[in-house]
Amino acid sequence: MTSAAFSFPILSARELCLCMTDLQISLPEEALAEPSKHKDAVRRCFEAFIELCTDVTREELNQPAFSGLEALNYPELHEESIPALAFFRAVGKLMHTCGVSDFTIGDVLSPSPKRLRKCLSAAINFAKFREERLLLFTELTEERASTMETLAAAQQEKAALQAELDRLKELTAEEDAEIHAERSACESLAEEIEVLNREQARLKGESREKKQLTTNRKEVLAKLVSQLENLAEDRERLRSQVVRSPARERREMSEAEESLERERAEAAEAEKKAKWTAARLAALQGAQDAVQKCAELLDDIAAERTREDEALQEL
Repeated sequence: MTSAAFSFPILSARELCLCMTDLQISLPEEALAEPSKHKDAVRRCFEAFIELCTDVTREELNQPAFSGLEALNYPELHEESIPALAFFRAVGKLMHTCGVSDFTIGDVLSPSPKRLRKCLSAAINFAKFREERLLLFTELTEERASTMETLAAAQQEKAALQAELDRLKELTAEEDAEIHAERSACESLAEEIEVLNREQARLKGESREKKQLTTNRKEVLAKLVSQLENLAEDRERLRSQVVRSPARERREMSEAEESLERERAEAAEAEKKAKWTAARLAALQGAQDAVQKCAELLDDIAAERTREDEALQEL
């Protein structure tokens, strides 16, 4: 932050003492009136402001950088000058930050009451400003920590949901494979049904033909029986009128009976074939019902799959 960002009031000596007391920084009131006679106290005051505003302690300022001393020919000659230089740099940077852009080393080595009041007023103003911002920073830090916890919980929930989504996708893939297998089986069954339907149509045609043939033969048989009965009646009627050969009569009767037996056998065979055809038709109907149930099951699976896809899209 540049010095142009700060404007501060010049405090009176009493106000300076009160403010520094609040900040727990010690400086005798007489040092404000005659700072050149209290240079050590003024330096300690600046060191206290450095520690308060930058968190750099007096011990850290007075600790020489041993790595830098090793590069010097006579490091023991600089054991005091290097900490002093570190102090001047730190206080100069602090004063520039506080808004005292014209701060010089003379404000520490030969301080005047007016310049000291200005520097201390700027430091107090910055310390108060820092304290206010530090409270806000603490609040923001706590809020950030809470937000990070919420974010971590959300990320964990997201990971759990992603794992569940992956599981559902895997399950859906398995169900897709099952549906594909069922669909292939249904297609095979559909082909078999088509073949069976053609066979059923053919058998129905044959059944109708055989039923018609059976009906016709029954009608013929009935006519033959009627004719045989009529012939028997005529024979009895004519027997008294015409003398016939018993052998011929027996032969004709035998032929008529044989013809009747043949017709009966053919009728029984036709009826047997009709029953066999009816049994085949019943079996075909059962197979068709089973295929229909498979088709309904596939429709249910497809509907369930659609609901799962909609649920996945909502996730």
